[in-house]
Amino acid sequence: MVKEILSFRKIFEKSLPSISLSTIDTFENKISKFFADDLNITRDMIIQGLWTGLVGLSVFETELSFHLCDNQESIRTKSELAFHHLQRSIIVDKDFQKNGRVHSRVVK
Repeated sequence: MVKEILSFRKIFEKSLPSISLSTIDTFENKISKFFADDLNITRDMIIQGLWTGLVGLSVFETELSFHLCDNQESIRTKSELAFHHLQRSIIVDKDFQKNGRVHSRVVK
C-alpha cells in the first residue's frame, strides 16, 4: 500500500500541488514504518503498529483529500449565500427602504 502511494506521488509529481506532495512525504516519513515487514517484533507489537498505522492512514487520506478538493467551489457557494442573505436583509430593512442606506447592524 505504501508503495502504491509513493508510486502515485512519482507519477503525478508535476501536477500535484506542493502541499499535497508534502503531505505524502510526511506520510512516508512518519506513518509508513507501521506497515513495514519487520520479523524482529512480537505479534502484539505488529497489531499495535497496524492500528497506529491505520489511524495515520486515515489522517493522511483526510488531509490529502482536503488539499486536492476544489476550494474555489466552496468559497463561491459561501459568498453566494452571504450575498443572498444581504439582499434579503436589505429588502426587510425599513431604514434602507426609507433612506437608501443599509442599516448599521447589517454592515457590521
